[in-house]
Order: sequence, then structure tokens, then C-alpha cells
Amino acid sequence: MKTQIVYVLVSSPQDIYYEQCLMSVYSLRKYNPEAEVIVLVDDRTATTLTGKRKELSKLANKIKPVNVPIEYTAKERSREIKTSIRSLIDGSFLFIDSDTIITAPLDEIDFQTADIAMVRDFHTTLDNYPYVDYQKQYMHNTFNIDISAEKDYYNSGVMYVKDTPATHSFFKLWNKNWRYSSQEKEVSFDQPALMKTNIESGYIISELDGEWNCQITVSIRYLYKARIMHFFNLRFFEHNDYSPFMSRDIYLKLKETGIITPEMDDVIKTCKSQFATFSAPLCKPEFQFFSTHEAKHIFRIYTENRWCKKLINLLLKFDRRIH
Repeated sequence: MKTQIVYVLVSSPQDIYYEQCLMSVYSLRKYNPEAEVIVLVDDRTATTLTGKRKELSKLANKIKPVNVPIEYTAKERSREIKTSIRSLIDGSFLFIDSDTIITAPLDEIDFQTADIAMVRDFHTTLDNYPYVDYQKQYMHNTFNIDISAEKDYYNSGVMYVKDTPATHSFFKLWNKNWRYSSQEKEVSFDQPALMKTNIESGYIISELDGEWNCQITVSIRYLYKARIMHFFNLRFFEHNDYSPFMSRDIYLKLKETGIITPEMDDVIKTCKSQFATFSAPLCKPEFQFFSTHEAKHIFRIYTENRWCKKLINLLLKFDRRIH
């Protein structure tokens, strides 16, 4: 495999990001033992990679510290490095988020012809995106642009990037747009800035097949052939731990051991079947409703207060009768 694999890690002993990254790189090595793996870390994270946090250095070819502004939060440090990767790495690379498990060889990425390639966010076009209205408002408020006619909104959790003048220019502009949204608008998400950069760069990003970034939280379409399972650190619902990799438990156990145990190894190997027996998928309308603050609040009341639960049931029973 000629394409380098790149991770970005910003972590402290108090979080589980190191443990997620360790499991992802461990799973990568199962199917891609010869891959060149580089982990970019901020200077603060670099000082913590000792003791039970040194196993990653045995799996990665290189852990490279990167200087970032000292006043940045952990999230800002992560995004600063991510949007600057092209200037930190020589040659083509495949960036992979830490909240992933690799389930197949990745060497076919060497045949990718696009300068930059990514999978669509939520595996869908923007007009079918569950949060399209929010995204339109966000882009207008942050960058003063109208995205009504846009088709693609990409997920930056997996990115293939060649080493070309065009990609260097792209990342330089992406970092500039991200810094603006983070510092001027106090929103540190990197994907809206990515979308703006793609528009300004003449739509340089090409679409990767969903198997390269199977966003299992929002679609089961690519589960069967997935090469990279992306579990998301973002929680849409309070109770969505239907996979071990969407729960903190397995990472907390790894924090205790410092190494992948045989039990963890087995869970990683069988990643695609490690789902709760009851794990029914939601379609778009239900997903949109249940991910609202209102629905979450109603659900919390319904489950935590028996009198409110009786009242809600009574109101729903009355509603069914009149309809």
C-alpha cells in the first residue's frame, strides 16, 4: 500500500480519544500490516503518551507533534491540525477519524484518481439531508452564502488527498475558512468550512463510495461491504449504545489495561456483527423528529416521571379517538 494513513489525535488522560485512536489503528493493522501510519498530535497530547498511553507508538510508524496556538481548546487544536494536514505530510494520504474501526484492506485507495475524495455526510445529497434547513441557515449566518442549489455536503471523517498544488491550496483555504468560523463566529465545526472551501475551489472534491466511510449511525446501506466503520463521537440520541463502539465501556476498559486484550480483539474482529439484538433502524422522518430537543425532552419526561407518563398516554389516547 503506497498511500499513507494519517490520524489526528488530541487527547488527555481524562477522555477516551486516545483509546479510540488506539483501537482504530489496531484494527487497521489487522488488514493493512505494511501501511505507513502517521499520527499527528498537538504538543500537549504528546507529553501524555507514556505509561498506559504508549501502546499507540508501537502500532504507528510515526507520532508527529504539531505546534498549535496555546489558547486553543482541545476541539480547536484538533480542527487546526486537521485542516492543516496537507502542509504537514509529504505524499498522498488517507485521513481517518479516530472513532472508526477498519474492517478490510485499504490498498485499493492507491488507484484513486481524484485530487480529493470523500463520502457524503449521512450518505445522501444535500436536498435529502435531515438537517438541510439548519445547514442552510448555518452557512448563511456564518459565511453569508446561499447553498440552496448545492448538491454535496461531505463528511470529513475519511479523506483521500493527493499531493498536488491544487490540494495544498485547498487545505490552506480550508484552514483560513475554519479559523474564521471558529474565531469570528465561535463555531469550531470543520465541515461547513470544508463546504465553503469546495465551492470556492471549483468543486475539487470527488465522491468516494460509502464503503470507505460507513456512517453506521445514520445508514446501514454500506454495512455489508464497509471497509471503514465510522461510529461518530456525536450522540444523536440518549440511548444509542447499540454497538460496543458507540459506548464508553470498551474504551474505559482499554484505559485500565493500556493494551488490547483478547476479548477486545474478538470484538474488533467481529465489528460488523457486534450490535445489540434489538437495534431497529430509523427512517428519515423519525430520525428528524427524535433528534430534536423537543422530542428528547418529551422522552426524558416520559421515562423519568410516571405521572407525566400517564398524562401523556391519556392525551395520546384522546387524540387517537378524535382522529
